[in-house]
Amino acid sequence: MDIKDPRNPNRRQDKYTQGRNAESFDPRTTLVRPAMRVVVEENTEKYPNPIKSDDVIITPNFESDPMLFENLFNEMKQLQENEEKDVDYTSWACGTHLLIKNPEKSSTYQRIIKHICDYYSIDMNTIAVRYNFYKDDMDWKPLHFDSAAFNKQRAKQQNITVGLSLGRTRELVFKHANDSTLVYLPMKNGTLYSFGKAVNINWMHGINAIHKREQTNEGRISIIVWGWAKNTIQEPNEPRLLENNDRRPHKHSNTK
Repeated sequence: MDIKDPRNPNRRQDKYTQGRNAESFDPRTTLVRPAMRVVVEENTEKYPNPIKSDDVIITPNFESDPMLFENLFNEMKQLQENEEKDVDYTSWACGTHLLIKNPEKSSTYQRIIKHICDYYSIDMNTIAVRYNFYKDDMDWKPLHFDSAAFNKQRAKQQNITVGLSLGRTRELVFKHANDSTLVYLPMKNGTLYSFGKAVNINWMHGINAIHKREQTNEGRISIIVWGWAKNTIQEPNEPRLLENNDRRPHKHSNTK
């Protein structure tokens, strides 16, 4: 397409100046890594692009069955009634929500894990998984780093965190470890999200509590997969791992 630009016939800027309400007119100032890049992808079968370390990828309607929450909940209930090992709900950490240690006997759960791994080309030999249950609006997830941010052995096996949200819409929260910037991303039923290595190191994450006036007493299931996504781009100046298992917000270098 050949269109003459009345602002600049030569279609080049040889002198860059500041405007009254613009930081810079130099396009090179936009060619920098972001603190976070949020990508929304509608393809639910295969993520079509290379994955960058700064990416937070949201795939709405990844699981389109509106009854999936209930079906999965009922499958777990049946396993509990059959007295299968390690399928009872146990408390996570300080009791903010529940989890099931051994959900693998659920066929629906197995299908979901395969769907997630196929979607991101995650090596099944590297994965760790978790089945979280938020029984009502009072359950939540405190801000934290996943262990691959500070554990060298985990970091060799895990370069992506993936979560599937089923049931009640809840806010996925990110808090920047250096400047405490907060980003809230509502996760509707069936939504898949993921984030890369740099996000896990530079940002804490969690699930926000719901204010009492907005509570509806609805539950939520969160299925988490950690693993090695093969289609990941290694960029220069990746942040180094956190040191001394210090998972609190802190200042750290952005280079290895």
